[in-house]
Amino acid sequence: MTMLKVHAIQCHTCNFIIYSRTDHDMRWCNCGKIAIDGGFNYVKISSTPDACFSSIENLHIRATKQILLKDWKFKADKYGMIDCNVIF
Repeated sequence: MTMLKVHAIQCHTCNFIIYSRTDHDMRWCNCGKIAIDGGFNYVKISSTPDACFSSIENLHIRATKQILLKDWKFKADKYGMIDCNVIF
């Protein structure tokens, strides 16, 4: 499978990295302080006034646009959020 580039942000409160899988897929971090929306067509960031997050960065994931769309459409939620608190 190929590597796909997505726009992502990281919440410095809960340490989750989030990215939007498709249009109108607003993803909130685990603590609910930041959100990203837009998929591949636009980037919209939302946050609470006390949120602390990194700037938008490019993240490479092992998926295709079709996989991300199905993940969003069927609410599988396998993609869209990465827990940086998990030690590999």
